[in-house]
Amino acid sequence: LDTVAIIPLASLRMNRKPKQFAAIKISAIAVNVACTILLLVEFRTGIRGIFVGGIIASTATVILLLPTILVNLPVRLPRRLYPALLLFGLPSVPAGIAAMMIQVIDRPILQAMTNADTVGIYQGNYRLGIFMMLIVQMYDFAWRPFAMAHARDSDAKTLFARILTYFVLLMAVVFLGLSFFLEDIVKVPLLS
Repeated sequence: LDTVAIIPLASLRMNRKPKQFAAIKISAIAVNVACTILLLVEFRTGIRGIFVGGIIASTATVILLLPTILVNLPVRLPRRLYPALLLFGLPSVPAGIAAMMIQVIDRPILQAMTNADTVGIYQGNYRLGIFMMLIVQMYDFAWRPFAMAHARDSDAKTLFARILTYFVLLMAVVFLGLSFFLEDIVKVPLLS
């Protein structure tokens, strides 16, 4: 389901529809969090609840993207396009696998060097960084099409510098807010 959503999301970015793109991504996150909490707290499904919550969120994303998918769905792809698509896409497979490995390889290494309790604490702290990661992802998705569209403008350097300044300021506020109020955030009773 996530793979089905990649191209329509890229289409929204390419067609400069950042509000629709952001609304769909934020909706997916909200559905994921709500379903996961509901399944864990109300139905006590355990690890399956997290998995099912992710599937429900991915399904909701595809449903929200259906208008974009249907508008852009070609009746038939030309046969000569397949080799070009493979030539374009296959080199990114090793990079994608490497990126996934980098994200998770530290846990087994940490467990081999310490114990499962330490890995659990590490994973909990890693999850707290998701706020920063979400902002960086939203910025990244919006930045690339914007930069391509304005790269040749006469005031591009000034515009890009201003955007980077605001982005760094926002990230500093989020980082400091999390740092100062981390203890209070962790103590919020979600599972009562």
